[in-house]
Amino acid sequence: MSEPRYRVLFLHPSPALAKHVVGYVVRRRAGSGPAPVGPAQTVSFPANVYSALSIVHRGALRDPVSGSLVTSATFSGAMTLPVRRELVDEPEITTALLKPGAAARISRVPSHELTNAWVDAQDILTPDEYLEISEHLAEQPTVARQIMVLEQMLRQRIERHALGTGADPLAAVLERGSFGLGRLKVAELARHAGLSERQLNRRVMDALGIGPKMLLRLARVQESVRLARELSGQRGHRALAQLARDAGFADVSHMTKELRLFTSQPPPQLRERLRQSNLNEWAYELPQDW
Repeated sequence: MSEPRYRVLFLHPSPALAKHVVGYVVRRRAGSGPAPVGPAQTVSFPANVYSALSIVHRGALRDPVSGSLVTSATFSGAMTLPVRRELVDEPEITTALLKPGAAARISRVPSHELTNAWVDAQDILTPDEYLEISEHLAEQPTVARQIMVLEQMLRQRIERHALGTGADPLAAVLERGSFGLGRLKVAELARHAGLSERQLNRRVMDALGIGPKMLLRLARVQESVRLARELSGQRGHRALAQLARDAGFADVSHMTKELRLFTSQPPPQLRERLRQSNLNEWAYELPQDW
């Protein structure tokens, strides 16, 4: 069996940033030698409601559709379609996986401009902030020190814009409705939040860049993948009908259609991938308690 070409770690944020950051996904080459020669590996990321700040240290990411290289540091918001990227020269990547809507608050860019987009961080951060994550971070000898540099930049930016003060109405909405979120209808979510449907639509759109209906659809998909992952290594898997019902879908056909759209894979192939793959590559591996 060949040695893995890279390792992927998930690290939790410091308490000071836990309100904004889900965690850090760190991808590093497994060995110290040069990147292996060969065709670029293609990876796929499913649609999800998270936002992110992604930093490429070595190598590059390439959009397989346009053929263009992705900027080395980008902010991104919610993704309503799966995204494919080619890994050129075995890139090393540090991603701050941010809570839904947090990239917009930290970047000061409207959420809808980050939805399904990768925005150059150099156009958003100050020169000193960009220098920290583009050069100083990569110079650190350990992953722990690299995360310290990234956290310091994020913390200073959050403090400067007073992002940690005051109540977040949407966060309260999601906290109250996050358990079984995918099983709710928009009217039920609005009722849980004490809002009219029009108010809910405006607040969710402003904060996440997507509407409540899309939020609930993505929540159902994430819940179905979480359940499929729990069952992927067991014998006597729960019937697909039960899986669909538990995740909030109307039936198996509904679940299969949504999984094809948002992950590019129907339930059997998805379950097999979850069994075989490095799960930290998937947003669904990460905590669902937004």
